[in-house]
Amino acid sequence: MGKRQFILRRGNTLYYRRKFPVAVQKVLGRKEFKRTLGTGDNVGAERAIIAANIEYARLVEEVLRPTREGPRKAAASAVPEYPTPYPRKLSELADQELYEIIERWYAASMLQLPSLPDTPEERAEALMAARQDHADLSLGDYRQLSASMMPSVDRLLIQSGIVPDRKSPRYSDVLHLVARGYAARAEFEAAYFEGNNAPTPTDRFFAAIVAQGAPLLPRRRHEAQRTFGMLLDEYLRHRATMNLGSRTKRDEQSISRLLRDLVGTNARLTGMDFQVCQGAKERLMQLPPKCRDKYPDMPLADIPARAQADGLAPMSKKTANKYIDFMSAAFEHGRLRLRWLSENPAQGLRFKLKKADTEKYRPFTIEQLNKIFSAPLYTGCANPDRGYDKPGNCIPRESGRYWVPLIALFTGMRLNEICQLDTADIGKVDGVDVIHVREESETAKPGENNKRLKTEASHRIIPVHPELKKLGLLQLVAKRQKRNERKLFPDLRVGGDQYYSDAFQKWFSRFLGKIGVKDRRVSFHSFRHTFRDATRRAKLDVEIVNALAGWSTASMAERYGRSNPLSKLAQAIAKLRYSEVFLPKMD
Repeated sequence: MGKRQFILRRGNTLYYRRKFPVAVQKVLGRKEFKRTLGTGDNVGAERAIIAANIEYARLVEEVLRPTREGPRKAAASAVPEYPTPYPRKLSELADQELYEIIERWYAASMLQLPSLPDTPEERAEALMAARQDHADLSLGDYRQLSASMMPSVDRLLIQSGIVPDRKSPRYSDVLHLVARGYAARAEFEAAYFEGNNAPTPTDRFFAAIVAQGAPLLPRRRHEAQRTFGMLLDEYLRHRATMNLGSRTKRDEQSISRLLRDLVGTNARLTGMDFQVCQGAKERLMQLPPKCRDKYPDMPLADIPARAQADGLAPMSKKTANKYIDFMSAAFEHGRLRLRWLSENPAQGLRFKLKKADTEKYRPFTIEQLNKIFSAPLYTGCANPDRGYDKPGNCIPRESGRYWVPLIALFTGMRLNEICQLDTADIGKVDGVDVIHVREESETAKPGENNKRLKTEASHRIIPVHPELKKLGLLQLVAKRQKRNERKLFPDLRVGGDQYYSDAFQKWFSRFLGKIGVKDRRVSFHSFRHTFRDATRRAKLDVEIVNALAGWSTASMAERYGRSNPLSKLAQAIAKLRYSEVFLPKMD
């Protein structure tokens, strides 16, 4: 796919972004239409781009459609008829699904009876026209009629979440069925104009729809056979189309396995209600976290007692919400995209957490920070490997273990963001020394880049704090560049899940234990909370803080560094002080 209009890339993800007409902006209260395409693959984004184009056109049409009151203000909350940015291909449509679409369309059309003309002459004219339409449509020669019916077919497919691909062989199947439906409708109207208030079409397929007969029964049996396991399979298949990290995929598979045990893989969706989900929630709260990793083959009913005997506490409400949210999202997928459910039975099921429940980690205290930066790693250790906790003459100023905590303290960056930095990520922009937080790698070979970011807002530019310059960060970058080293911290290794953070997090936990910082509420993530507290002491504007730390939306991050100069961010970050912390010194 070449350069496409309205498409922009942020890291490894493509976005559709298009400005609304001024009249639409006034009604909707926003300037542009924006959708993630859920992938960074140009070819794989084609279907999502088609869907976004159609959704944009439909929303504009809905707003601008003239009424007696003018533009339709109700469109401000209009729900797109494509339930997700990923519509299905027409070629993927099974016969039974095609019949269901036509049945729903024709049944809806039969709810509207034709208007009877006022005079006998007009009724005779309408009767003749209906008979002629039926005769023309019943000939079976759809080539001459297809051009006039194609817009209706396209609209029907779009409303059903299907890309209206006119080149697909399945398109002619839909076209033929729609033509037969129009013929049946014309026959119905002709009989109705003759005084028959309950006519039945001669076409057996549409006659059965009117009579609620045989063709609908297989569909109902098919609906009754849909299970909770089938729903989870479909949802995971949908999630697989997105640009998810390996850790997220692994976690979702684990959550899915436990939910199948709780609810029942073969539980019928027709029997799903809030009480069923509430029962699953109550059983979930009796289980320890990651219970299937600890007891893979044990019956679920036996795990609570065994876990209690082993001294394992039940999972927290915050952890339980991850399972509940996943289950609710699967039901929502079944309701909106698959059309398997009329409502989400897990809606409103999640726990409402108190503030204390959500604050898992605390910032470091001044005493804890001094223990960290007065450790042998910073004052002199035996060696940077296993001797990092033993006094010696080595200060490993090129080691990732030395630099990662310091960078976290003065930038608020996440652990994986720091560990995965390329040497090329440190540079100058508009005369300001900056750190680029990004997924792209300017120096990686094809297939070599394994950088990951948590959210779209994580893409940002952070000025280098003056204290990091004093400590020699820029000198380290210059050494790496001179040696043509791609990674800023080549001693750090990526884990099996393609994240650098796992191994470092485990090492840092051991490090805290070695220096006497024993607090279950502190971890490496506490640096991020410490940074936030420092910005409060410096009285930085919240929007600047969000732009620095990646807590804001992508558009906010774009605003700082473009419409506002980087010098403003540099002035802001320079205000951060840790005056009571004994930081390492350069020789």
